[in-house]
Amino acid sequence: MTEQAHAGSSGRRLWTELFVLSILSLYVELLAIKWLSADIRAFSIFRSFPLIACFVGFGLGYAVRDNKLFKYTAFAILQMVLTIKLVEWVGLAFLAFPTASVFQFSVSTIGGIGQWGNLLFFMLLLVLLLAAPFGCCVCIGARIGILFDQLPPLPAYAVNLMGAFAGSILFTAFSFLGFAPWSLLIVSALIFAYQLWQSGSLKGNLPVIVGLIVAPVLAAIPGPKESMPLYEKATAQLEPEKMTRWSPYQRLDINVFQFKERLPELKSDFLGLELGTNRSFYQYFFNPDLNPRMQGLSPTLAQLLRERDSQYSFPLKLKPAADDVLIIGAGAGQDASQALKLGAKNIDAVEIDPVIIDIGKKFNPYYHNP
Repeated sequence: MTEQAHAGSSGRRLWTELFVLSILSLYVELLAIKWLSADIRAFSIFRSFPLIACFVGFGLGYAVRDNKLFKYTAFAILQMVLTIKLVEWVGLAFLAFPTASVFQFSVSTIGGIGQWGNLLFFMLLLVLLLAAPFGCCVCIGARIGILFDQLPPLPAYAVNLMGAFAGSILFTAFSFLGFAPWSLLIVSALIFAYQLWQSGSLKGNLPVIVGLIVAPVLAAIPGPKESMPLYEKATAQLEPEKMTRWSPYQRLDINVFQFKERLPELKSDFLGLELGTNRSFYQYFFNPDLNPRMQGLSPTLAQLLRERDSQYSFPLKLKPAADDVLIIGAGAGQDASQALKLGAKNIDAVEIDPVIIDIGKKFNPYYHNP
């Protein structure tokens, strides 16, 4: 009876371990995809690359089936953090794929040797970045492969699927709450630490404990932010207030600009903001009460406002008396503000990103118009 009880306890431990590691596997995979695509500009286009790297890594780990590899999971996670932060700190996070067909506004195609040199450098960087999530998935998969060998195949696969589903739900929930990658990393570290504690491998394992603590701390250190030069010219090199927020979908970098001295016609010092998504420029939003004829505006800013007024009002003037307006991708609300100014009586403004909506409500008074 004692042997049967021991066997039953051992079996339950294996099923629990498989479920927990399956949660961890999908969670780490989604974290790698979101983090790379948000913090490294090139991956905002090539999101499938981290996905493929994780798939291949898990497959190799399942095939190798090695407990020694699994013990390096904490260090593989730390390596992924170090790689991403190193690329960020040296300024390569803003590097785009070297062709004008992808990033038409910021990258020019260079002919001859220069173009091939840029492409080769980009491919080497790609391999370096993809090696990090690949290594994490190999280490986790190495233990899951052993568990598959010790358990009945079909039930084990069912538990693996349920764990993966739970991991994706967990990641989605934390992303919806606006967690940054470093805080998402804490969750994966806690899941891995729990599994080691359950198996008795955590006690006294100081290197692994240190690695699990250092990785989120290192990931939380802010890197450099890139600002667009247009506002700097328009505001006489006025230093903006910079902040980074994370939405369920992407990284948002916000530069908020204010006048050094408020114009008498304005109710606030707010000049405008620059919004970037996933290390790329997304949109400008100007104080909707600004008018290019206001006294005190720099010539650069006045010209910029005239151009934007023409662009935003153009579609509204195509149809006489556009009383009913639908705006897809409303952003901070520049279109909605212009439509209200031109006499629209009903506006449906659609924006999928809740953080961008919050930014609009904070800085755009027209978003509070019923």
